[in-house]
Amino acid sequence: MIKILLASFIMLNLGNPSFASEIKQSLDDVWQKMDLQPTQDATHLSHDDDEQDILEVEGVVVLRSDSSSMTSSRYGTDPYALVDVDFTPNEKLGISLALFQSKNFDLDEAAVTWHVLPDNKLNISAGRQYVSFGSFDTAMVSSPLTEIMGITRSDKVLNINTMRGSFDTTAYIFDSSSFADDRKNNSLDYGLSLDYGDGDDGVNTIGISYISNLASSDQFSSEAIDIDIPGVALHSSIAFGSSIDLILEHIRTTKSLKNGDLDGEITQRARPSVSQVEINIDLKRSRLLALAWNKTSGTEELIEDNIRKYVGVTYSQSLYKALTGAIELARYTHSNDESNNSVNLQVIYSF
Repeated sequence: MIKILLASFIMLNLGNPSFASEIKQSLDDVWQKMDLQPTQDATHLSHDDDEQDILEVEGVVVLRSDSSSMTSSRYGTDPYALVDVDFTPNEKLGISLALFQSKNFDLDEAAVTWHVLPDNKLNISAGRQYVSFGSFDTAMVSSPLTEIMGITRSDKVLNINTMRGSFDTTAYIFDSSSFADDRKNNSLDYGLSLDYGDGDDGVNTIGISYISNLASSDQFSSEAIDIDIPGVALHSSIAFGSSIDLILEHIRTTKSLKNGDLDGEITQRARPSVSQVEINIDLKRSRLLALAWNKTSGTEELIEDNIRKYVGVTYSQSLYKALTGAIELARYTHSNDESNNSVNLQVIYSF
């Protein structure tokens, strides 16, 4: 409980990326690869030892340092804290909150889930959520460029999920922020995702997801994007033995942008895409080495301060109990062909 109060105090005194859910997922990935988990003294309340916890609270406090001012604001240096709260009063109902604090406070996610069938065979959730499009897995300090192009959150999401055997299927509709949808007087977009994993640990996975309008992504805020841009994401995670994991992801639009689109900003035909290749090597003793290559194509008119290519190497290790550290050497190439190198440091306290 002392750690919970300490982290809450830090949250209130720090200074908002709206990417907290994906940040938390990335941290979970790192913990799993390094054989680390959030400390076990996070708040857990239950009726007795045989029953499911009705209240779970856990989170992270992250400090970052970036040696270059030329990297995208997506890789900001502000410290931040994230607290996940899960309230499960019974086996049919669940309430989840994600509280994010950086420069400003943000209720990153808030959703209610109805567990229609047991064992996650059918769940229906509604609220403020990130939609199930893309994977964005990484063990790097910097976020993958796939996340910059594809991550999408809405205040109004209706999500239907079913898990049968090794298959995980999600269908959703959401209230879009796309300017194109405003012009059509139709604010609803939709998507579908299908994932296959060969085990409970999800070491070997493959998935595909579709979204009716990538312009609903958090990065596409320009009113120049006046058309629907449907997109598809392919991702896979493959384990080679117990020490090496390969992460692959590719996102692209299913519709080409033609000359004259985006209020004339498009001058030649293009089909925007982004690719990620990452290799994670378990060095044992809670140490991890990650190598990443990311590249975008045709996204210059869609994303402000577009990064055309990003390559990097990250070394992560446990420092002390709930404290982990990482150092990343990265090179960014922007759409104007200007390049810069950066040394990024990160310290994570988990509770």
